[in-house]
Amino acid sequence: MSTPREAPEIARERGVEEPPLQDALSAVLAMAGLEDDELEGREVSVDTLTEILAARRSPMAGLPPQVLAALVRTYRNTARILREYRHESYTGEVLFFRATRAGIGPDHDPHEWDRYVDSPLRIIDVDCTHREMTRPGPLAGIGEVIAAELGAAHLTR
Repeated sequence: MSTPREAPEIARERGVEEPPLQDALSAVLAMAGLEDDELEGREVSVDTLTEILAARRSPMAGLPPQVLAALVRTYRNTARILREYRHESYTGEVLFFRATRAGIGPDHDPHEWDRYVDSPLRIIDVDCTHREMTRPGPLAGIGEVIAAELGAAHLTR
């Protein structure tokens, strides 16, 4: 089993500030399969998020407001983690699932990870935007690839 080792050059994500509340609400809407245009012209708040989820009859509408607020905090905290995390390099093979459709934010080159991995990345293209990767269709495709890789690994043991 491969283990991480400390990278010779410690990198930190630069310029990643805590996202505005609207971005966090938009991310939670994406988790629910909804578009962020639902927020247009509305107060930016967890209460508004709760109202939108209820109006669209989302399964997430059943979550208590404090849970939705925790999801928002978690999303915003991720930016802080990105700023502070010290990346380590990894000895082993890495599957990189890349969203192929343009989406929010700048597109990232998977090869930004090359300096942290001692073998070439195996890039698997997924026909969706980054935000859509957790939707049922893309996840089913990702799951099939992972299942096949695990099956192949089991056979070689």
